[in-house]
Amino acid sequence: MKRLTAFAIALSLSACPNEGPGLDEVQLKLSETSLPGVFQVETLGIDPGARLWMLCDDGVEDWATVIDGLWLAALDRVEVETKCALQATLDSEETYTSAKRSLRKGMLEAQRQVLDPRGDSGLDAWETRALGDLLEADLPTGIGKLAWLDRQGRLVVRSAAGKATWARKWNADGLGYERLELEGLDPFDDDASQGLKRLFAYFENPRAPDLIAIPTPQSALGNNAAEHGDLSANSSRAALMAWGAGVVTGERDEGLDVVDLAPSLASAMGLGMVLGRGPNGSLEWTQMRRQDGQVRADLIAANSSEQVLIIAIDGLGTEALAAFIERSSGFKRMRDEGLWMRQGLLAGYPANTMPGHNSLGSGLWPGHHGIYDDAMFGRDDEAILNLLGAEVFSGSRAIFRASAETLHQALAARPAAHMELPWSLAAGSPSFVGATTNAFEGSGPGGEGWRNIGREAGFADLPQAPEWASGTTYALWETSIMLAEYTLRMITGQQVAGERPTYSITNWPIYDLVAHQYGAQSEQAFESLAALDFMLERLLDGLARRRWQDKITVILTAGHGMSDSDPSLPRPVWWSEGNPWAQQGINAHSVLGAITVDAMAYDKRIDTGFVTFNLRDADNDRDLAGVSLTLYDGDDLELETRIGDEAGTISVPQPNDRDVWGVLRADGYSDLRVSAAEFQL
Repeated sequence: MKRLTAFAIALSLSACPNEGPGLDEVQLKLSETSLPGVFQVETLGIDPGARLWMLCDDGVEDWATVIDGLWLAALDRVEVETKCALQATLDSEETYTSAKRSLRKGMLEAQRQVLDPRGDSGLDAWETRALGDLLEADLPTGIGKLAWLDRQGRLVVRSAAGKATWARKWNADGLGYERLELEGLDPFDDDASQGLKRLFAYFENPRAPDLIAIPTPQSALGNNAAEHGDLSANSSRAALMAWGAGVVTGERDEGLDVVDLAPSLASAMGLGMVLGRGPNGSLEWTQMRRQDGQVRADLIAANSSEQVLIIAIDGLGTEALAAFIERSSGFKRMRDEGLWMRQGLLAGYPANTMPGHNSLGSGLWPGHHGIYDDAMFGRDDEAILNLLGAEVFSGSRAIFRASAETLHQALAARPAAHMELPWSLAAGSPSFVGATTNAFEGSGPGGEGWRNIGREAGFADLPQAPEWASGTTYALWETSIMLAEYTLRMITGQQVAGERPTYSITNWPIYDLVAHQYGAQSEQAFESLAALDFMLERLLDGLARRRWQDKITVILTAGHGMSDSDPSLPRPVWWSEGNPWAQQGINAHSVLGAITVDAMAYDKRIDTGFVTFNLRDADNDRDLAGVSLTLYDGDDLELETRIGDEAGTISVPQPNDRDVWGVLRADGYSDLRVSAAEFQL
């Protein structure tokens, strides 16, 4: 039941006389706060080092979790209906007890909802009505699942073989999931919990779409020989190795959630703790201001690293690394001298570059850090934000959630005591929010340093692009080698004389592009890995020559893995950008399978023989102009059409024929059918 007892801290109290106060000089008061289950603790005349004891009407007693003058009662007593008081023991060994406060079920869920308001993500009643039976229609080739939140906030996942509905379930151990309904076979092919935590988090972004079309594993996008972005192990499991300070060495046939990495590295650097939000979305004592993961000190020891470096080889999955490693020198060295997690790093959903890197750098699933895909559709301006294009810097900073925090930001906010000038670097990584130096922007100390490496005479001694590489492939090959060399120079103090960044994250992207073109384990893909392996060995040699193995922790991973594509499973033409149900009169936007439905809503009244509809936008609650209502008889023959006014109001005489029904239409919105019963009182 207890989660934070080890971190309970002393309250800031006034000094006490040596002989100790009398009970009439003592105060212990609990006050409500804006967060359910969190109470402000006010004290007077109590030893600042004293811990407070919890006494509850249901007989439970334990040490209370008090942090920064707040009692986190909902964490101490999860999902109970009771009353509890706090008790202090004075220097005189007398006890003083506060008034009781009521605890109730749902307090942690209420805290989570404050952090993750629903917004318009998921299907509301009007969007569900607009789609009708299309949610139950056959899935198109290349789409393995549909997933959405229903109007009760439950997750619905549907495959060709079945449909399941899931809800959150709180218990004494925290947050879990309960399957409420099942039709046919469970849509989750592997461990349901792995998919559930990622999909629930996806929809907890207020910018999230209404539903998502999840690709079939191995589905082909255009002519790509390999792809990613689905829920499968190949796409979701990135390679993971670690080397250097604090690393527990050896091979392990297990994996790590991506959200565990940033908190573990924050702990390894000795960054300060903060009263933040934990994996349940509730107030806790955390490494990051918000974190979905946990500290894995069993893999990387706390307070062990002067420097941390994350190397992300974009697209490198567990299977590709296992197939290539015996050909390597740098990868093999990391395996032999460090840690190899053979099941890799479980990425968030979708398993794409922008969300993946930002999860690496923040310890959050994509919905919680806000950058939930490489491109996103905005409801307000109905425009696509492409984060792989020119909008990457302004767009990422604008939508990275205020409740989230990167390692760059955590380092700046809570450096360890020995860090005189904490400095962080983003060398080509999309996880750059808060970075001191951003290489792609050319900002910060040494930020421009990588651009001229390709012009140096010594660049010819580094792995050159092969003859088969041309155009974008050639350019990205050179960029990857330049970034690798730049990273080495930065972390060893060569680029900015004598200065080394405390935390760095770098992206070497060429493997991802070549794997897309030729296949995840093609000879061309392995040739690109051989080049990156050379640069990895060069980097490790540079650190070893300086005898820094016990000073720096190097993580090698990726934002996602890859699956070879099956040309017989093409993704639908609308998947990247389009409308999946245009022929059915639905206006919807799909951007990388994230679907937003434009639906109408109405208020209705019937009086003096007329039926009046007041139409509005279901998402933005604004009136609609240009709406029409077409009436049909029971044989589906068109009777008449009426046009609404500028405020979206339409009135029609109440039909005498009880079989008359209608369709409301407006440009840019899904058709809305009005049943015959809705025209009657």
